[in-house]
Amino acid sequence: KANKDLKNFLLKVFSAFGIIAGTVGLIFGIYWKKASSAGAIFAILGGISSIVGLEPIRNMLGININNPATIGLCTLVFSMILMVLGSLIYPDKRKTL
Repeated sequence: KANKDLKNFLLKVFSAFGIIAGTVGLIFGIYWKKASSAGAIFAILGGISSIVGLEPIRNMLGININNPATIGLCTLVFSMILMVLGSLIYPDKRKTL
């Protein structure tokens, strides 16, 4: 059972990381003029840390979330917040022609 739980956890981590890291950076990079590379890095790192850290914190606090969509949505929102904050605090230096 422990091996199966570990496999399921790793599957959730890698699938959610790929979706969140790609989606947030891509969407904000295309549609938001103030998006920066620092914001994209913050979003990726925030997505990774929230997914990896969520399971131990959830177990420690005794929170039972059986719906993976809830976890994914929380991670997506956290990643978006970090994208906005990172882009506003560390904007890219734009070259003007």
